[in-house]
Amino acid sequence: MILEANVIVIGLTAVSVQNRVNRLPVGQLPEERAIIERLIGRGLVDVGRALDPDNDQLFTWWAPWRNMRQRNIGWRLDHVFASEALASRATACPVQKDIGTSDHAPVTATFS
Repeated sequence: MILEANVIVIGLTAVSVQNRVNRLPVGQLPEERAIIERLIGRGLVDVGRALDPDNDQLFTWWAPWRNMRQRNIGWRLDHVFASEALASRATACPVQKDIGTSDHAPVTATFS
């Protein structure tokens, strides 16, 4: 099973949010974090975070003003969740930040 989520809820750690610009708690509210905890509690794995747990620049959305994308000041809004069995076969889950004209970057997962 795989679930691609385009949600404002971010991962379970603060490294998924760029707080230098936006001090609002969006994406960090207890009810938003609880949604992710429920998904993970049901056996789903955040593939991008599992493969790159210490990356504090793993953003997938940038505000379309003040060169936020070029400066990599953003939020992590796009995730790939997979079952534990499938996630264990993940070999890559990059953010394709140089693709497209949207304020979001595609996130792709590769499995062996």
